[in-house]
Amino acid sequence: MKQNFSSITDLLDELKRLLIINNIEDSLKITEQKFPFGFIIGNPRSGTTFFTEYLANSGCFSYPTNTLARFSYAPYIGALVQQLLFNKDFDPLNELNYTDSSILYKSNLGKTSGFLAPNEFQHFFRNYISNYFPEYINQEEFKKIDFKEMKRNLCLIENVFQQPFITKAIMIQYNLVDFYKEIPNSIFFYLKRDPFYVMQSIYMAREKYYGDLSKWWSVKPKEHESLKNMDVYHQIAGQVFYTDLSIQQSLEQIPEDNKLLIDYEDFCVNPQKYFQKIKELYKEKNIEFNSDKKGVENLFQNSNVLKIKKSEFSRLKDAYIDLKESL
Repeated sequence: MKQNFSSITDLLDELKRLLIINNIEDSLKITEQKFPFGFIIGNPRSGTTFFTEYLANSGCFSYPTNTLARFSYAPYIGALVQQLLFNKDFDPLNELNYTDSSILYKSNLGKTSGFLAPNEFQHFFRNYISNYFPEYINQEEFKKIDFKEMKRNLCLIENVFQQPFITKAIMIQYNLVDFYKEIPNSIFFYLKRDPFYVMQSIYMAREKYYGDLSKWWSVKPKEHESLKNMDVYHQIAGQVFYTDLSIQQSLEQIPEDNKLLIDYEDFCVNPQKYFQKIKELYKEKNIEFNSDKKGVENLFQNSNVLKIKKSEFSRLKDAYIDLKESL
């Protein structure tokens, strides 16, 4: 029967219908992790996409590409297809003539461009999580998550690429402690950026995405119900403040060798220092990165500059300070 594919969701639903049975059969073959899973968390606009690109560009990690994300309902098949299409080891004569695999550190509200550019991979997590947007998952819904199947599919991805797998995981970042209990062999990379510039960027994202500052954009902390009735400045301030607070309090309950704080401003100045920390973190888990990898950049431009009216920036700052002092 001919189907009208009017959106990416239609395509994904059809792929799910056609491929999920085969994917389950293959999933039965591999259930154990070879490497820790790396989950990147933090406020929107805090550098999570940028940091994912950085790790992807190092050559030491596998990660969800825009290609793999198209197979979120059947990631094992997607990983195999990606290898067949873009891995030169499977195209020694260059029959496909694919040449552009560069990561340009350019994104649009978290969306990158390119077959092998990193993807947020939210469709993958939505296979298991009832919430469509990144927000707190209540205990009743959390208990319904099939972590065994989630982990199995992550294992299948890493098995194809034979590298530690890293992905943005903002879909689960308000339930970190419970998530860690389900998948303890994990490392959490927490991106922390000056909250005033995070707020400025979210303010701009509302304008760009909706053309309407009054509409909520992106993640919803547990306090969303009370924040949504406030003015735009306190909404954004609360969104940023409570997201950082939730992550920080959760990470206090997670072992030191399963987490790493990435200070955005310091990272831009000295990314090599953080890459060394990452190598040491994985070395503690008996994983050493190959010395022949192409390496990482030495410096990045810090984007903490005033981009909106000074009066608007001041109102955001005042709202954040008001909220923080009220606790």
